[in-house]
Amino acid sequence: MSSSDTARQYGARTWVTDPATGATMVRLTDDRAAITGTPVQVGQTLDRLARTGQLARVSDPQPTGQAGQVLVTVQVLQPRPAAALAARTGPRRRVRPWVWWTAGGAAVAVLAGLVWLVVVAVAWVVAHWAHLLVGLVLLAVLLGLAGRAGVCVGVHCPGCRHR
Repeated sequence: MSSSDTARQYGARTWVTDPATGATMVRLTDDRAAITGTPVQVGQTLDRLARTGQLARVSDPQPTGQAGQVLVTVQVLQPRPAAALAARTGPRRRVRPWVWWTAGGAAVAVLAGLVWLVVVAVAWVVAHWAHLLVGLVLLAVLLGLAGRAGVCVGVHCPGCRHR
């Protein structure tokens, strides 16, 4: 049985010879097809369909009546159109370039502000280092005297409990 006989037998609409393998694929319905050729040609065509994700089901090979020819019926999955994929996943939102430039400018401004604050803080500490040192020494002396006197001066320690 040739490919044209197979097409007539099943009432097929189209048939195509695969240029890569030489097998003939006859479209039977929207999702079914018959592939005829040598076992190697049919196997290569099935492999190509499997690699592209279009192969759903395969029947056992049947002899066609011609020497070395087999017939396989397959269920073929149709690739989904791009519109259906876009509707399923939702539209991709495109961010306008001015938004990226505005966000980048804001980020640079924030970083510049933080750097300015660090510079001002360091400059203030350098300008007032003597006053800070005197204040820390005074605080240490007061804490040392309060610990010896046994009187709580408002600094909470684990032992006094404000008695």
